[in-house]
Amino acid sequence: MVLLLISICWWLKDRHTQPFYGIQKVTTYKPYFIMLLYMLPLIALAAFQPDFKAMYPRAQLLQAIPDSHWGHYLVFEGCYGIDFVSIEFFSVGF
Repeated sequence: MVLLLISICWWLKDRHTQPFYGIQKVTTYKPYFIMLLYMLPLIALAAFQPDFKAMYPRAQLLQAIPDSHWGHYLVFEGCYGIDFVSIEFFSVGF
């Protein structure tokens, strides 16, 4: 909903004067891949720490469902990802 409302605001007000809020054309992806390569081992290490697991949401309710499968977790993580992107976009771009 947040991205939809911001998109409508941009379309009605600013589409002729600026690109979509905070979004610019990327000319090279190499620096991003290098940063990702450096960060992946650290992220993987942190993901198994007890304090990290306690802080970030997990699909705990899905574990209680007898016939839950990977599709449920995929939907959960997708929704969580969309929520994260919209919050970051709102605070940084808009």
